[in-house]
Amino acid sequence: MVVEIAAFLLASVAASAVLWVTVLTVSFLVDWFQERAARVRFDADKAAVTVIEELASGKTIVVQGIFDKSANKFDESRKIEAGQVDPELRRVHSNHKVVIWS
Repeated sequence: MVVEIAAFLLASVAASAVLWVTVLTVSFLVDWFQERAARVRFDADKAAVTVIEELASGKTIVVQGIFDKSANKFDESRKIEAGQVDPELRRVHSNHKVVIWS
């Protein structure tokens, strides 16, 4: 079920541009979420979400966005390709491909 959700979320932003970063950090993601905090705080249907996918090449794809649970789609998202992911972000995603941030 989680794999299906992750695949759906990754596919839902497939057409968007990819942002490339050398090392992806939690603070990089948190900064983006903080700029959009009011949208999540005041609307129970909105969730701050990341989805992580490890590629065979060793690179990592992360989809980050504000997901609208009632519409079953991202209101806003971005796809990030990273050469490396910091240990803290790996820990956050260690048990789940999809993480809801609060």
